[in-house]
Amino acid sequence: MLISTQHVEDKNHGDVQPLAATHPPAAGAPPLLAERTAQSAALLEEVDVHSNADPSVFASKIKSTIFAQLGLPAPRKKCACPIPLANAPLFGDLTLAGPVSGSVDHTDNVLPPRRHADYLVSLYWQALEPQEPLLDSNRFSHAYQSLFAGRNLDCDEGVFTGMLNMVFALATQLQESVPIEQRDRASMTFFLRAWRMLRPEAILWQDGSLELVQCLLLMARYLQCTRNVHQTWMALGSALRIAQALGLHNSLSSDAEGDDDAQLRRQIWLHCLFMERYGSVSAK
Repeated sequence: MLISTQHVEDKNHGDVQPLAATHPPAAGAPPLLAERTAQSAALLEEVDVHSNADPSVFASKIKSTIFAQLGLPAPRKKCACPIPLANAPLFGDLTLAGPVSGSVDHTDNVLPPRRHADYLVSLYWQALEPQEPLLDSNRFSHAYQSLFAGRNLDCDEGVFTGMLNMVFALATQLQESVPIEQRDRASMTFFLRAWRMLRPEAILWQDGSLELVQCLLLMARYLQCTRNVHQTWMALGSALRIAQALGLHNSLSSDAEGDDDAQLRRQIWLHCLFMERYGSVSAK
């Protein structure tokens, strides 16, 4: 190192002041080395190292000064505590502004062609479900087949349609061969359909269901990949409260062996806990 920084105490003020000592380059050193040495000494003189005790602030000032010396544009400021997936979201911007209308638009009930729907569902089950188990394949498949066949569902059709659109939205983002802008547009279309299908009264006034909790968790999972931190937290909080109202928090102490419904309840509650822990860190 050509530069050493020593600190001396000002006896009159009791403050620690920097003393930059520049060691001259050895005889015969290249002119470029001497020039860089002089520039480095000037950098230390320009930076007020005692303006803030935070090392990151000091490093940022050093970087800004170097950029100024080189005639480069000032570096962009970064968040001191970056939130994973929020400060660097995976998905495009998602706007959820505006009040929710009192009736569901019939276009929200439109499903993609069966072949494309099957492809997206297959993507979800192959890539996402194994990583974070949330859905029951038998229940989902039965409702999915009934919906496309026009038969009555065993669960609330609006809630399941919303959940299915969330599956479509997440699976669409897995199509890396599709341009990013096109993926974002298609994915957000599916998300907004689910957002509008999930009526406020279904969350606040009607009895909860496993499908409702699953739908809200899928929404929170999607929102985690956008800049909508507040909406992520609210969707996750709603899922947790409904899950508690259904008694899912008691599933951890029950024997779920051999009982598919009990296993699903336990699985959903564990998913709630996992996302709540992660969401509480991201929301800070």
